[in-house]
Order: sequence, then C-alpha cells, then structure tokens
Amino acid sequence: MSGPKPLLWWSGAHAVSFRGPAPLQHTILSGAKKTGITLQTLDDKSFDHGIILAQTPDPFLSIPNWDHCTYDELLAFVSPKAASMLIQGLRDRVFVPPLVKAGLSTTKNCEAFPRSYKSKHATKITPEERKIFSLEWDGSRIYRQYRAVGRVWSDVWIDAKTTKRLIFEDITVVDRSAVISDWIEQWKNKSHKTDTEEKEEEIDSAAIRFFVPSKDKGPRQPLLYIEDGDAVVFNAPHSCLRIGSITVEGRGKKPASKALRSIHREGVWRLMSAAPKYALGNTCRLLVKPVEAGGIEEEQSPGPRKER
Repeated sequence: MSGPKPLLWWSGAHAVSFRGPAPLQHTILSGAKKTGITLQTLDDKSFDHGIILAQTPDPFLSIPNWDHCTYDELLAFVSPKAASMLIQGLRDRVFVPPLVKAGLSTTKNCEAFPRSYKSKHATKITPEERKIFSLEWDGSRIYRQYRAVGRVWSDVWIDAKTTKRLIFEDITVVDRSAVISDWIEQWKNKSHKTDTEEKEEEIDSAAIRFFVPSKDKGPRQPLLYIEDGDAVVFNAPHSCLRIGSITVEGRGKKPASKALRSIHREGVWRLMSAAPKYALGNTCRLLVKPVEAGGIEEEQSPGPRKER
C-alpha cells in the first residue's frame, strides 16, 4: 500500500503576499491594493507551507474600494473565487500524485511579483493587535487597523491612579485641514460675541478637549480631540480620525462625545508645554501632570520653537 496521500487544502482565501493564520487582516493592515487566492496541500511540519497546486492567474486580484475595504468585505470578495478554484482543482485532479507545483516561483509571472511581498508571515490577530492611540500613529494607520480587526481599544488614565479601557467603533478618516479650519472659524465668530449673546444662542462649543492614554513608560501626553456632534475628532498626524461611538469599561456603548464626557473629571490634570527633550521637530509637545503633583513647569503656551 502506498504512503499517505497529500490532503487538498483551501487556504481560507490565502492572500498571495501573506502566509499564516490571518492573511486577509494583514493584507488590509499593509495597505495593499491587490490580493490573491492559493490552493495548496497540508504540510506535515509547518502551517501554511504546503505545495501550491493553483493560484490566481494574474497573479493579483484588485481589492474593491481598497482604501475603505473591511475584513468582512474582503472575505466576501475572495470567498466565491476561492470556492471556484477549489471546485476546479477537484475537477482537474490536481491533488493526484505526482503533484505539479503551480506557485508563483514556478511561473512566468514570478518577476511581476515584488520581492518585498514574498512569503510575509501573517501572524495570528491577538487582543494586543487591537490596541491603538500611540501618539505617533497616523490616522490612516489606525483606520486600517479598525478595518482589519474590528473594534479597537486603548487604556486611558482617569486620574493619577485609575485607568479605564475604551473601545472605539464607527471610525473614519476625515480631512485634517477642513476640521481644523472649521474649528478656527467657529471660534473667530464666537470671539466677537458678548457673554450674553453666547448664553442666548447656547452655542455647542467645539472646544479642544483631551484625555490621557495609559503608557507603561515615558511622560503622560494628552491626546487632543474636538467634539463633532455626537462624535469626536482626533487631530492625528497628516489626517484626522473621527470616532462615532465609544464603550467605556464597565459601561454600555455610547456616542463618543458623551462617553468621553462621562469619564472627564475637572481639575485632575494640569496641562503644560513640553520640556525640550520631548519636543517634536520645532513644535513643543504637551504633557500633563496630576494636580497633586505640583504646579505647571512652564508657564508659556505651547507653540513653535525657534530654530537655533
């Protein structure tokens, strides 16, 4: 009797440029505009390292609406194509030895496949993959993460000793210049009004607010945001991030502005300009200090630093 036959395996809409347990999520995280399908055997030693029996012929599939595509949408796009490939593979009996390798490296299309994309490992998505709001992150990166893994989260300081987890949903990227200019225009108009006029109109202020992300190391840096109706807008580098809803740990899901107001405590933090070593380029960063920790270290308002 012959030895064990290789099993036919559909790689779960395996993206051409990624192999591993979460290829579609990593396709979105990478910002890729194209993906692909692979039909392969099971490997007896390593996950997702079997013999490739068939692949999308282009070898790429253009991802519809790639810059806004979510994991569920990408899965819905590739699933019928993967099913068709599996059915065709069974009809062609590609699983019958001797197996013929059909991978990209054995085809004339090999040179069309960028070297930097070959065999990237698509690691399993863990809870840590859903954590966001490092202050250095660009808004588009966070938006890709949300589209790839769904709800994302961050721990924030409520006061000097208490943290809460916030879960963010309904995330979109909005034009930075439009958001900031609208805010400036509103406050220009407001500055010409008397206190009485403001009270009569009951202006819903778009004042800049902040909360303090929890970090294991380094100074406490506030994350600034503007209320936009029920949503909030973060002024992330190069773009703005609009958050529609937030779930505070131990509470239900709420519109983002109401959720952040519910955890805001007056007089907990002192806002101060950054010390020089924490400055970014020619712009001072903001730091916060618990009220009980002392006064403001630098009295001047944060702003551009003069070049030396």
